[in-house]
Amino acid sequence: MRRKNREMHSVNMIILAKGESARIRKGKAFLRVGKDRILDDMLSKLKGLKASDEEIILVTNFPSLYKSYHVKIARDIISNRGPLGAIYTGLLVSRALYNFILACDMPFISTDLIQYMCQKEKDYHILVPHYQNYFEPLHAIYSRSILPHIKENLDQGIFKIQSLFSQVRTRYIQEEELNLFGNLRSFFFNVNKEADLRRAREKHHRDGGINSLFQKKRGETVRVTEARI
Repeated sequence: MRRKNREMHSVNMIILAKGESARIRKGKAFLRVGKDRILDDMLSKLKGLKASDEEIILVTNFPSLYKSYHVKIARDIISNRGPLGAIYTGLLVSRALYNFILACDMPFISTDLIQYMCQKEKDYHILVPHYQNYFEPLHAIYSRSILPHIKENLDQGIFKIQSLFSQVRTRYIQEEELNLFGNLRSFFFNVNKEADLRRAREKHHRDGGINSLFQKKRGETVRVTEARI
């Protein structure tokens, strides 16, 4: 992320695009919500944020599908272990200590929120959003220093990402902070099934592709339409 001073750590971006969705039968990264594919839109936003010494890494089971993208491609070295295995791969190949993990099926990510998270003081191993009793582990920052913890969990058959939170120094971005950026259901919305894709396209059509159903003006939140996502 573009840094305010030299003391701030680099943060690489790691996108998890493991393969075809069992429920959609397509690679979710290549689905179109508006005129662009989800992955294309995400990369456009992330490239506008990153500093010159930072990387965007894409972890996948099918590297050949992404060879046209000008990002670092990493084949998932731990298959059939869910997102935790892909996180392990991404952290392993990254040269940065801190890494922002994102799922490839999030069409409405907020660059303001991502930059805010990246600029938080690095006094954690994991920084994860928490709201309405939910965590967002695929919209979170992870330190490479927890690779041994992840490997141990994988070896023990513990594949739930949330299991890591109590094992390392985890900081949470709570709802009060998150609400400063607008509609959380929009930012964290992901496309898991055909019904989700329809909802995303409806939302995109309603608000012209704006990331949020809310617009901010100098610290206040102004409602512009009903928050359905």
